[in-house]
Amino acid sequence: MPADLLSNIDNASTARWCQAGLAASVLVAVASLVGGGVCLVFQLQDGQTVFFSMPWILREIIPLLINLLITLLTESMGYIHGCSLRWALFREGRLEYNSNLRLLSFSRKNTANTWYCNLVYFIGMVLSYASTSLIFLSFNPELAETIDYDFDIEDRSDDDIHINGIALLTLGTGLLLQAAIAGWCLAGKKNIITWSSNPLTVAKACLQTGGGAYPVEYQSGKCMMSVHMRKDDYPNGVNPTMVQRPMTTGHPHIKWVFGLLWPLPAVLLGWGLALHFTLMNGTMEGVHGTSWSFIPKFTGNTDNSCDAVQCTDGTSILNLSWTQYTTAVGTIGAVFMIAGFQAIVTLALHISELIIDLSRDEKTYRELSSVAGTNPKYRSIKVACNYFPSIFLFVMKACVHWVFGLACSLNFMLGVNMYPPQILYLAGFTLGLAAFCTYLALRRPTGFLPASFGHIQTIVNIVDDWLDAEAIFWGHKADADDDGKYPAFAGTSATWLEDPNPKDKYGGPRRENDKHQIVEAANKASVQRRKETLGRESQVASRRESLATSRRQTLRSVSTFDNFPATDKIRMSQVNSGSPLMIRPHTGGSTRSGPPSPGLAPPSPALEPPQFPPSPLRRGSDFSYTNSLTSHHSQASFRSSYSMVSGASQRPLMPPQHDYEQYRPPYIQQKYWSGAPGQAL
Repeated sequence: MPADLLSNIDNASTARWCQAGLAASVLVAVASLVGGGVCLVFQLQDGQTVFFSMPWILREIIPLLINLLITLLTESMGYIHGCSLRWALFREGRLEYNSNLRLLSFSRKNTANTWYCNLVYFIGMVLSYASTSLIFLSFNPELAETIDYDFDIEDRSDDDIHINGIALLTLGTGLLLQAAIAGWCLAGKKNIITWSSNPLTVAKACLQTGGGAYPVEYQSGKCMMSVHMRKDDYPNGVNPTMVQRPMTTGHPHIKWVFGLLWPLPAVLLGWGLALHFTLMNGTMEGVHGTSWSFIPKFTGNTDNSCDAVQCTDGTSILNLSWTQYTTAVGTIGAVFMIAGFQAIVTLALHISELIIDLSRDEKTYRELSSVAGTNPKYRSIKVACNYFPSIFLFVMKACVHWVFGLACSLNFMLGVNMYPPQILYLAGFTLGLAAFCTYLALRRPTGFLPASFGHIQTIVNIVDDWLDAEAIFWGHKADADDDGKYPAFAGTSATWLEDPNPKDKYGGPRRENDKHQIVEAANKASVQRRKETLGRESQVASRRESLATSRRQTLRSVSTFDNFPATDKIRMSQVNSGSPLMIRPHTGGSTRSGPPSPGLAPPSPALEPPQFPPSPLRRGSDFSYTNSLTSHHSQASFRSSYSMVSGASQRPLMPPQHDYEQYRPPYIQQKYWSGAPGQAL
């Protein structure tokens, strides 16, 4: 096992996101408490309730946005609470699965995760969700007139709303309770080995840490045994199966989830139908409506086409007259009554997290047998945002609480109203959630990789080689011994492995056969050759870049050709023509006129260069000079102000060694001068 086993385990970015979510929750809680306090102070000082206008459709949509925000904050604090619980259970030797029922599982030693702290946390969740639909209270004059409400209802309309200070205080209190527990858990973050929710990372940390009353250790002979076989023993090995058993038989708490998820839509359906038939038979506290619109709207217009005693063209509604109030005490009672109803819905949504989390754990784990392998450098937030069931549950949490607010709401001074159509819609939402969770729980994973569903010991038995690599693969690693002493063996590797043979039995101690070692060596050699090839290609590219840079500098150095005198251009054209050239210095005076020096033939009177066939430059014995001419670049490299004349039999009379430097023209750059006395072109 490598020494850096815990490298890349502690996902610091996940911790920072959770801390940011906790800070945002505290800010929202404080703002809600301050806003609620201000509303109550104004109400108590003036003795009047301030109304302002808002369209009824906007009044119903804003709570949905608030529910989305509250769900986001609650999830961030819940992740902190869940990580703390996971490692508290690990130190007590009670951690079996990576994902657990967070509020129904508790620690005996870590105070922040005890049962009474979990209860406080749950109460905070219920208060937060229940108050979102009670912040904006409307007054329905049509309903007040229908049910003979005898308070002053003059100058009130459907668009008048009142900000409920009690609901704001309730929202702030609920968020603050959750933030207090999450902050308590965060204060003991030194006990959190890793913030990652990756089941492979958690199993790796448990194996390396080795703490707890029952330390996690590799168990030989169980390389092909799923979580369903965790209590069995097969000394002769197990045959691989292509289809695995479902989640329902792999986790003992799934039955608890079903025990609450499925009765909830049945109860809501019975509740909605009971109210519907009550209104059909007639009651002084409600009206049967013919509208089944998703968002309730009570118009008060009489509709005599229905069979009920009293009908309107709006939504059916039942008012609980005993909840009508004129003081803040009545508001508090109504808020807590609705919160009591909503507690059951909140608990059902919470425990459904277990199925979603187990499904995500299995998906991540089963990537071991995929073509691309599984990436151990796992970012929990990114994976959750890219996993459809997680997104579905997040949206369902916000929507279910919002629809509950539509089904059971609080009107200003009129008390609690219940809308049968919206209660039936709520039953449909919860039924959809229960059906989706049931599908995930009954789905049978496919592939030879044994199912684990986040079971720590099963993962440790399956993953025999913990590698710090970009990808980890699982498959067949060793054949059975010829003498039949050990069955075949399957495990993990940094390279792709073949699928196990369903006809062979797998088990025995972990090992690797020669074939696997040869493949490993070949892969390593291939990687090394690739690195060497890349190194050579890098050197060639660097050399090409150097040559290109030198060429650009050369072109810049001769870019002043158009500024040279005409006679120099003519002489430089002789260089381009490929004629044999001789170089001689001027003896004084002008560089453009005057008699030639003694011993030299006079220059040709013609300015046009002689037509000689191209030939290489002749090398003399007195002076050498670098002339960079290429066959594919038509450029003159004029390097000196010496007179250049053509002639095959002439030799220059070179100046003395101590005088030749003075003949170098000022526009010739030093880097082009490679000559020395005694050499000439």
